[in-house]
Amino acid sequence: MKLLYIIAFVSFFTVANGMDIQVRLFANKEVQHLIINGKIGGYALLVATGDGTILDTIFKPMEDQGHHVIHVKNNTGKLQASHLDGPFGTYEMLLFVPTTAPQEFLLSTNNIDRLYEGSLRIRVVQGSLQIVNLIDIEKYVAGVVESEGGHVNEYEYFKAQAVLARTFVLKNINKHIKEGYNVKDDVTSQVYHGKVYLQNRININNATEETKGLVLVDKNGALIFGAFHANSGGMTANSQDVWREKLHYLQSKPDPYSLNQPASHWQKKVPAAEVLDFFAKKLQVNGDKSELQRALSQFKQEKRERQFTFNGKHVLLKDVRHHFKLRSTYFSIRLENNHFVFEGRGNGHGVGLSQEGAMEMAKRGFCFDEILYFYFSEILLKDLETLK
Repeated sequence: MKLLYIIAFVSFFTVANGMDIQVRLFANKEVQHLIINGKIGGYALLVATGDGTILDTIFKPMEDQGHHVIHVKNNTGKLQASHLDGPFGTYEMLLFVPTTAPQEFLLSTNNIDRLYEGSLRIRVVQGSLQIVNLIDIEKYVAGVVESEGGHVNEYEYFKAQAVLARTFVLKNINKHIKEGYNVKDDVTSQVYHGKVYLQNRININNATEETKGLVLVDKNGALIFGAFHANSGGMTANSQDVWREKLHYLQSKPDPYSLNQPASHWQKKVPAAEVLDFFAKKLQVNGDKSELQRALSQFKQEKRERQFTFNGKHVLLKDVRHHFKLRSTYFSIRLENNHFVFEGRGNGHGVGLSQEGAMEMAKRGFCFDEILYFYFSEILLKDLETLK
């Protein structure tokens, strides 16, 4: 039986034919205490050394005995594991490995509860628990679809988002490999909150299954960077304006489907002195700032711009967005009662697929491939099998 667990553990460090991936969970949290509650199926808790050598199976409850809650804490750089009957001990690495299917377990930490499938690897890294979920890629994709946009029940949108999620993770499969996993579960990769279980789960699972293995490639046959965001504000952004690299399939274009959507418009007021100080420092304006104030109050974006220009000097709009925590770089500015008012359009970086625009296209009867071909130029849908 131990051999089965060893095989399961080794697969943490490989991506067999693109079918299994490692996702770091709670990546944007400082985790000191994790609670694992097995809900469905059997499982075993294994202990390993820091280099992954399995030492023993320390807990394997029988299914008919009910499921036990396991607590894992950071104890000065080591893992302290325990359950209702008492402590197991202190270890360098723990593996939570399901032994039967179907399976489901609940993870709780930092007042967050989420359901997962697959296996877990837990260790302490830089003073916090690093929790890695080994999960089948298609189950991961379905989880991303629900986490990113599962609240709107549009089947063709679900299919488009599934293709993008699959393309994105395979394109970025080695991004965090030196850290011991493939991708994170937050917006720095793709949002993934675990097993699909909410109200639209049937359609999400079906849409993922129907598009199984489908990815997007560029004109050279390489996987594209499958970027997406909440709402473009009526015009998508150039990749080079956000990430420097110019990609032919991620160039700005009008997007009427994102207009008149919940996230298509926004507004934020900031004290004028605060805004002037920021721009004056960036533009090296000393002394009188009246001309700068006038230029800012007249700044308009009829189409997406990359930067604000004053006296031959520039401030990147992505820096403005980051500093003032704006929803997008697609904004105009006006002066009102000692405040600058940022009147913005869209939500997110604006590159690639607009989720609300894609949802609107699905409502209007567009198929998932038509949605993808609208937002990405000179790309093709391909089955992974044809790329090998």
